[in-house]
Amino acid sequence: MSSKKIDEKVVEMRFDNANFEKNVSTTMSTLDKLKAKLNLSGASKGLESINTEANKVNFLGMSTALDTIQVKFSTLETIAITTLANITNKAVDAGLSLVKSLTIDQVTAGWGKFNDKTSSVQTIMNATGKSVKDVNTYLDKLMWYSDETSYDFTDMTKAIAQMTSSGRRY
Repeated sequence: MSSKKIDEKVVEMRFDNANFEKNVSTTMSTLDKLKAKLNLSGASKGLESINTEANKVNFLGMSTALDTIQVKFSTLETIAITTLANITNKAVDAGLSLVKSLTIDQVTAGWGKFNDKTSSVQTIMNATGKSVKDVNTYLDKLMWYSDETSYDFTDMTKAIAQMTSSGRRY
């Protein structure tokens, strides 16, 4: 092939109108068939009816129900917080009471009992003229008796001290 022929082929432009119209007609026919199958003519009408029906929906009942539920949950939250606070306070009080009973109350009670016994021993010794050893022997028997019965040792020693200081001898 000569260069002139190649140049003519590259530069030559030809428009075949008959072929173009035939292809356009085929494309249009295919698009019309597609449009008929998709039924696009009623699509906009269908969307408009959906929009109209959606605007008719009333959410007031649901909104009111949600507000009521929110109030009930707020009430439950308040109850739960109050209950947890009360439980915490009771636990703290029980812990403090336990610590106090294990430390201060026992020591205070023991010291009080010792003080009462010492006072009673001194009173009984002064009133009877007995020695500390003799008085402690009697009080040890009295303590055993108070442990075996429902009588209180402190009350018994006070009573003995009062009776001996008033002049009664047993």
